[in-house]
Amino acid sequence: DSSLPPAPVSGGSISTASVCSAVLMACDAIRTKLYAAATAEGGPLASSHNEEFELADGKIVAKSGASAKVGDVLKAMQVGAIEEYAEFAPKGATPEALKKLYAGTPEFHGGEQDEDSVKYAFGAEFVEVRINRYTR
Repeated sequence: DSSLPPAPVSGGSISTASVCSAVLMACDAIRTKLYAAATAEGGPLASSHNEEFELADGKIVAKSGASAKVGDVLKAMQVGAIEEYAEFAPKGATPEALKKLYAGTPEFHGGEQDEDSVKYAFGAEFVEVRINRYTR
């Protein structure tokens, strides 16, 4: 009954390990598009095109200190927002892993076999309960 893609239960922090890599990939792509638009010919940071940039306080900031508001760059791009789609498959996943996931039969990779990855991610859920001493 949903048009959302398959995903694990979102209890605790369990979905963090599942989605963060794809979110990071999408954010990197958006940042690349913003920097390219800001430094394009006629862009607000065109003279800074060989510099490194960072995003801070709603601005694209060059190492030299030159900056442009993200909103102004979006206006120059003639868009109100940038939307990106990203998929991430962990190291060791087969080329068919994402197709299997979308079909509802996910493959599992990583864990103890993967020596250079984060293991044993922890999430916790809490609940506060009150018990009426008269009605229990």
